[in-house]
Amino acid sequence: MPVRRYALRRLNPYRGVTRVIELAEARAVSTDGANWELQVLTERPVGWGSLNLGRVETLYYRYGVWSAEEGVARYPMHPALERQRLHRAAERLVEALGAAPADEAEERGDRFECWLLDAAEQRPLALIAAVATAEAIPAHVSSRWCAAPGDAESLAGLGHERAEALERAVARRSGTHAWFQRMDDGSGRKVPPPASNQSGFASEGNADCRRRVVGAGATVTLGAKAFPELLLDEAWPDAETAAAVAAYVEWLAPRLLMLPLAQATRVRLERAAAAQADAVAHFFRLYPAVADTRLMNALRVQARLNQSAA
Repeated sequence: MPVRRYALRRLNPYRGVTRVIELAEARAVSTDGANWELQVLTERPVGWGSLNLGRVETLYYRYGVWSAEEGVARYPMHPALERQRLHRAAERLVEALGAAPADEAEERGDRFECWLLDAAEQRPLALIAAVATAEAIPAHVSSRWCAAPGDAESLAGLGHERAEALERAVARRSGTHAWFQRMDDGSGRKVPPPASNQSGFASEGNADCRRRVVGAGATVTLGAKAFPELLLDEAWPDAETAAAVAAYVEWLAPRLLMLPLAQATRVRLERAAAAQADAVAHFFRLYPAVADTRLMNALRVQARLNQSAA
């Protein structure tokens, strides 16, 4: 298996992206592009009793962490695991991390998106979930859009009251939610959610379910412009909510820059992010492009000065 590189958005509330570098037997994940958790595929027995005799499940084992500055730090390892195999897989993963070009294009990791719809126009209003495959679409999704995590540190610069007011505005305007499969050109094909099952996910072996998700039910297609580029519609009928959304976008700018954006949008967000030099420096490695190199470099220098002063 060749090396795969893709990003998964951390949604509801949107907190940025998780970048993934994946091999056949291992993967590395990072939320800042500098510090990576190494995860290696392994097998373990399933449960107890005669019905489970000889059954195993394959899952990712948390091997350790890696950064270019500090190298590998391994977690304590269970004695029953195949140490040598895990070590070799982790070594190959670290090699892939070290060789990863910074400007290499990433795959679109979560093409299936769940959007709250505007109750009046039935158009995408706010993104609330996204998954990589049709089989991973959950049977149930909360229809409540969240502006930000509830802790005080995360809300710094936005404020609890402003976040709650924005959430209420979205709730008043929204109706149902719907899943869309996004295409390379940005358009989206509406797909029905899978039938409920015990796990809450579509069964990988259920071909009929897969056909319902990606086949006959997918009859509605919306153009790229129907989907808000910044994951929340910025056009609001009342001036007060429109101003609140604009302030929210400005506050979230250092994280929104991790998304693939039109050039004009990236220019606007980079200027908005200038007030948050520390956040820009923290997430800079995850930006897929830069519009104003001079501005971004100046903000990173300012962040280093801030750190030295602290």
